[in-house]
This record gives sequence, C-alpha cells and structure tokens, in this order.
Amino acid sequence: MAEVAKLRRTVFQRFRCFPSWLQRIIARTLGCKVRFQKILGCGSFNLVIEALLLDHQEDEQPRRVAIRIGLPGELRVPLPLAISGYAATLFLARLDLPAVVAGPVYVARPPLPYLPRGGSHFAVMGVAEGVPAYNVWSKDATLAWKKAVLADLAMVTLQLYRHPLDSLGSMEVSSSDGSPCVGRMLQGAVSLAMERGIEVGELSPGPYSSWTEYARNQIEGFVLLYGDDPKHGKSIRANAKLVLDWLVNKFQDPVENDNKFQDLRKSDNKFQALGKNDIKFQDLGKNDNKFYLVHPEFGLPQVLLDPDSGHVTSILDWDGAKTATIHSLAAGFYMPDYYWYDDPDEDEMCEFFKQQLIQGGAPELAEHLTTQESPQLIFEQQRLGNNVGGVDKVQAALRSFCTRLQGLGMIDPAEQVVCSIIQPWSKSSRSSSSASSAASSGSSSSREEAKAQEEDSGSSTESSEDASSSSEGEEGTSSEEEKEGGECVA
Repeated sequence: MAEVAKLRRTVFQRFRCFPSWLQRIIARTLGCKVRFQKILGCGSFNLVIEALLLDHQEDEQPRRVAIRIGLPGELRVPLPLAISGYAATLFLARLDLPAVVAGPVYVARPPLPYLPRGGSHFAVMGVAEGVPAYNVWSKDATLAWKKAVLADLAMVTLQLYRHPLDSLGSMEVSSSDGSPCVGRMLQGAVSLAMERGIEVGELSPGPYSSWTEYARNQIEGFVLLYGDDPKHGKSIRANAKLVLDWLVNKFQDPVENDNKFQDLRKSDNKFQALGKNDIKFQDLGKNDNKFYLVHPEFGLPQVLLDPDSGHVTSILDWDGAKTATIHSLAAGFYMPDYYWYDDPDEDEMCEFFKQQLIQGGAPELAEHLTTQESPQLIFEQQRLGNNVGGVDKVQAALRSFCTRLQGLGMIDPAEQVVCSIIQPWSKSSRSSSSASSAASSGSSSSREEAKAQEEDSGSSTESSEDASSSSEGEEGTSSEEEKEGGECVA
C-alpha cells in the first residue's frame, strides 16, 4: 500500500493527474495494456516507473519493464538527447556490456499532461538491478571489493576501446536501418547557433573527422554566439584567437587555405580579431581520427553494483552520449576520480586499473590514465565540447583553458589571457574627472618644483626638460590606463 500511495502522490505532483490517466496514454502509444507497479526513481529530469506490459492474449506472460518519462519544465531531457541515449545503449548491447538497454523512445500523442504536443516522450527499458555505488563505495569498503568494481569498469573501457567509431559527435539512430551511428554534436556551439537562427556559414555542427576540426568549430561557434556580448565579447574574441593560433601551430601544417572560411570572416567583423592567416587543417596528431563512445556524465550515481561481490550490474543515464578521443576514454570509467574523499588506497587502485588495461592489450590507454596534460582532456574538462551554460561560463572556460595551456608551455607565456572586461561606461564621471584633475595637479606641481630648482641652481634648461618629460610620462600613463578599458590579464 505504501508503494501505491507513493506512486499516486508522485505522479500527481509531477503531472497533475492520476496514474490511471498516465497509464492509458502510454498504453495507447505502446498498443498493449500497462500496469504501473511502483516508483523506481525520480530526479530533476525523469520519472522512472516499474510497470508490467500485457499483450491482449491472455496466455502471454506480462513483461516487467521500467518506463522513463521526461518531466515537465525546462530541466527535462530534450528528445534528441534521449534518442542519443537510446542509440548508445543499442551500441552497448552489441558489446555485451553491463548497461541498461533502453527501448525505442516514443513521442506521446496525445501529449502527456502539461507537456506540449510532440514535445513529450518516454522510453521503455529493462529494470536495472543493483545498489547505487555512492551507497556502498566508501573508505570502509575493502580493497579487494573495490578492485572487483574496477576490474568490471576496466572491462567496459577495453570493450569500448576495441570498437572505435569513425567520427566525433553525438550518438543517433540511423533513419535507414535503425542502427546506432554518430551524428551532429547536439550540445555543440554550432548547433546552438543554428537553433537560434544565426548564420554559421561554413562552420559545421558535426560529425567531425578529427579533433582539431571539432575544436575549431566549437571555438568559432562561441565567437558567433557571444562575440558581440558587451561584457565578455572582447575577452571571448581575444582568447578564441589564442586557441585558434595554438591549433594552427600545434596540430596543423601552415599551408595556404582554399578560402574555406575566408568569406565568413570577411562578412562578419566578429572574426576580424581571429587573424588573417587561413590554413588548411591537416591533422598531425596520433590517433586523431579514432573516437570512442564515452559516458556523458559518469559518476557514482550512474553505477549500480552487487553490494556483496562488487560486480557492476548496470550503468545508467546515457542521454546525450557522444564520442570522444582516447584521452577522455582512458579515465572515463575510473571510479576513484569521481569520489569526493581522499582514499588511502588510491595509488594501489590506480596501478591495478592500469594493469587491467595493459593485460587487456591496451597499454596506450594505461599511459593516458594518469596524464592530465593532454589538451583534448582539458578541453572536455572545461566543458568546451558542449553548451557550457551561457556567456559567463563560456568566457570563464575559455580563459581557464588558455591559462592551463600556458602553464603547460603550449601557449607563449608572453601572450595575454584576458580574464574580464569592465565597460568604460561603468566608470562614473566623478571618478573620471578626479583622475584627470589628479593628473593635471601632479603635472602642475612638477612644473612648480622645476621652476624652484631653476631659480636656486641656475640650471634652467636641464630642469625644464626633466619637468616636461616627467609630465609627459604621467600623462602617457594616464591615457594608457584609460585606453586599457579595465582589461584584466593573466
């Protein structure tokens, strides 16, 4: 009775209807009878209900499934991201990996309560067994138990490594045969610009054939989106130029371009700051054309375990899954990286995980596990590979990325990384007049001192020259400060 009451209360709170109404809508969409059993989970994005599916033939055994329904509101998972999760689980099912395989994503017609027609969706999947890792992974767990968890996660990493994909983008379902494939980067800057109706010219939303093509499109997409922002536009353009120049010098041959992006930059003054030297992007990085499926948000809540043996039973939440480079895959499923307490066994666990990768025939994966200096990994850590959440976060992410590259010696330390801009109009007229009066008073006082020295020592020519040079130096400094416009450089 407690489960029924919880089900009734949760459905009514989220959809303002009773469970029977929701059952009928889903039953009509699936073409079979649906009986809700209990709530399996409810977060910010989805409501997951355990249900029985009954065919119209009475002799058929009911199927036990989990039905995941997107919640009303802006926080719910958009339909394209849900489809990418479905495509990812189809891919994982072929590899026999411990993930909950989602069934087809259905768009409910008529719409689910309080959701627009065509914008509501739900997915049917297997019921995930196990206990969330955050409930059992702790300092009290034995090292042998943790190694059992890591052995399974290393196996997941190895299987994904053995099945690379040919391009970089978000997962999607092929319209021809329904198989999983790689499509455009759903949360990328270029995709967002296209959704806002911004002309992107030769920029591409993906899929991308190389990491450098992907990084360049992301950075130039951010310039399109936020290059005119009055607060951070100048900072974003300046730091974007640093990144694009670095991409040219680090990864490509500086040969003459076929004018692929020249027309775009001529037609849009936001690109004038990005430099005049166009290049042909020819990738020189090792393994730059191999990509691997990675989890979009891996962590302790996404892993279900057998609490006794430590074996991984399921990995959840593949919505928004995409492909990435080997640098992201290497540590993508290394559990201690996502635990918020220092673990006394961390060094031994890291060595164990590396040995699992080496014994599995992937020593290059083990090499990248503890290497935090790859620009590809830093790029993803700063969330520059997707819509990082508005102009403020884009500016901060670009600044942090440039600063990290400077710390690693990849960008010349003499280059200025712009961290913030204060608008000239934010200065009050009183402060401006005070600054000018202070400069003029300083200048006049210097002249008076010079005249006094001239009378005392008789060296009028030398004193007047020193005074005039001092005055000019102060006035030059003042004008330079005003011209700087409040830029803060790192």
